Formats: sequence, C-alpha cells, structure tokens
Amino acid sequence: MALDHEYLLTKSKSFCMYPWVSAHKMPSGHTGPCCVAVADDSSGYHTVEEISDAPFMREIRKDMLEGKRPEICKVCWNMEDNETPSARQNANHTQSQHIDVVDNTQPDGSLPDFKYRYMDIRFSNLCNMKCRSCFSGYSSQWEMEDQKYPHPNNPETMIPDYEPSEMLESIIAQIPNIDRAYFAGGEPLITEEHYVILKEFIRQKKTDTLITYNTNISKLHFRDEDLVELWQQFDQHVMVFASLDHYGERAEIIRSGTKWKQVEENYRRLHELWLQGKIFLAITTTITSLNYASLWEFIEYMYENDLVPQDWQVNFALYPSHQCAWTIPNHIKQEAGEKLRETIDLIRLRTGNNHELQAFYDLVDTVNNQDHWEQNAEEFREKMNRLDTIRDENLIQILPEISEMY
Repeated sequence: MALDHEYLLTKSKSFCMYPWVSAHKMPSGHTGPCCVAVADDSSGYHTVEEISDAPFMREIRKDMLEGKRPEICKVCWNMEDNETPSARQNANHTQSQHIDVVDNTQPDGSLPDFKYRYMDIRFSNLCNMKCRSCFSGYSSQWEMEDQKYPHPNNPETMIPDYEPSEMLESIIAQIPNIDRAYFAGGEPLITEEHYVILKEFIRQKKTDTLITYNTNISKLHFRDEDLVELWQQFDQHVMVFASLDHYGERAEIIRSGTKWKQVEENYRRLHELWLQGKIFLAITTTITSLNYASLWEFIEYMYENDLVPQDWQVNFALYPSHQCAWTIPNHIKQEAGEKLRETIDLIRLRTGNNHELQAFYDLVDTVNNQDHWEQNAEEFREKMNRLDTIRDENLIQILPEISEMY
C-alpha cells in the first residue's frame, strides 16, 4: 500500500529515511541505522543485510510509520526538541529520492531486497592518534595505552577481534546501489578496507557516488596509493572534513600523535585542490576544555597563513564531562569568549563577511552560560595529570592559558 511520501519527508515528527537506506556498524561491533542511533545489544551482525533485517531495525521502521519515536533515536529527538537540526532531517533531505522504498515495508517491519544507499561502516578503531578528548573505542592507540596502564574509571574497551571479510564482501556487492559513502574511524585514511572499497567503486564504474570523510589528514598516501589521485576519478567533488582542533604544539598535545608540520603540509595540498575546484574542504573543530581558551589564536593563525577552509564546523565534546568546554572556570571562559568574538570581528572587518566563522561566534553563549567547573575540577586534574605522566607530556607548559585549572 502506498504511503503519503510528502507527509513522511516533510511533516512527520518520527519518520527517518536511514532505517530504509542505511546500516551502520561501530568499531565495537554495535550496529544501528546510523552513527547517532546505535543499539546496545546488536553485536553479531556481520553484513549490511543482516543489520537491515535485525529485529531492532524492523521495530524502528514499524514505530516510525506508526508515528512513534524509537528510543534508539533519542539524540535526534533531543536536538529537534531544542530546535537544532538533526541527522534525521538531513537524511530526509539527502535520501528523499528513495522514498518509494517505504512502500515495500512488511507488516513486521522487514524490508525485502534491501538496497544500501548510504554507507557508514567503521571497520575498526585503528588510529595513529590518541586525542585527549577520545577513548579506546575510537582509537587503537588509546586501547594499547589503556591495556598497558589500566584505569578503573576509563570507558570499557569493547573492540572485538573479528575478520571483517563478510562485511567487506556485502558492501562490495551493494556498491551499484550506494549513492553516498562516509568514511570515518578510527582514522579512515590508514584503514585498508577504505582503499579496497574506494578502488572497487572505481572498478565498478560507480564514480557518481558522493565520497565524504572525517579524517585527521595525517596521511594522504597508503602504501603505493596516492589518495588524491584516486579521488580525481570520481565525478563529484570528494568532501573532506579535516579534524583540526588547534595548530602547532597545541595541536600536538591536544591530539597526541599529531605531527603538525606534516598535517599542515597535507592541509595545504588539499587547500590548493579546493581552490582549483577539485574537492570540497572543511575543518571540523571539537570544542573542549583544552582548546576553548585559545581558539581565537587558532582562527587567527589559519587566516594569517591563508589556510581558510570552504566551511568551518564545530562539535562539542560532551563526554567525559571534564572535557566539556563549559567545565572551564567562568572568568577564563568569559575572557576567552570576548577574545574569540573580538578576533572574529577584526577578521570580518579585514576580509568581509566570513560566514564560516559564525559557528564560533554563536558558540560563545552556549559555553559561557553554563558553569560546571566545581563538579569536574577534581576529575579534570586527575585525568590530565595521569596522561601527562603516561605520555611524558606537560599540558600546562603548552597550554598556559588553563594552567590554574591544574
């Protein structure tokens, strides 16, 4: 029976395209319709078809078509209730051309002949960095460190030791159906499966697929492969979201494992490709208790060195709580916010209306209107001192602007 497609895409408060077109797998093995909706008990599915036909996925589809909001999707509901754009709304926009598939939904929520349209599979937590705002679930470097220096309050490591060939084979079989492929990690640019899939898109002549990355851009070569040369074989501009939280020594201690000279060199290469109209380039900055006080210096550096991206996005580190930007003592936050806005205002006067900086301008109110320092001070000091000892680093020597937090 045909459903009201227009209503589902534009007016429904519960419907999302992802359960009909996508299947997601975390490095932990947990699965879901997308990366913001992951089932706690869904380990053990090894192909995209198995994930799509899992009982929890059937239940999600039934609930959504009945106007119910599945609990697994609570991140999107919370965002929308706070009038913030959500992944659900984005999916309904970018995947609307596949809306006819909902008519194939069976009474039990199953979906015969599942076609994979949006790919987002994290094969492992393999990463060459151990960012202070991350943990072992997304970083093999963190995992090795936790195994060597166990800590009772660290998040539990749940990285399974399994052979990913089944998943890889199922993705390769679905390549003719894939419109968009999102690679994240871990670090995708050092992950072998990423290159197998990328070259398979080219071999199968499915080069109209939109390829998107979230990457630390530390490597643009893999063995004998030049990644940029592979990208140039795709019809659409590859979209690169570079995870950069600061520059120089600050970058190297916030994202331990960073070699800023190499990262900047790679960024300049990508920046030139963007200027030539060959890729889309954005920066994604994670706002934490470590970089908020000196964000203005990072922005100033990128502008003064002609490293301005096409777009600049911000994310908030929300867990663990001592990493949240609103953990910083109020007087430091207030001064940092004033300096940040002052810097942006000066850049706008000098260069014109810089829309890519608006997210930084707006985040000041979000950060400065919350005060969580007292309840997080002890944990912040304990965790940062512990990492300094284990990694032979000196945080406050590199970040003197937050030295009193120690």
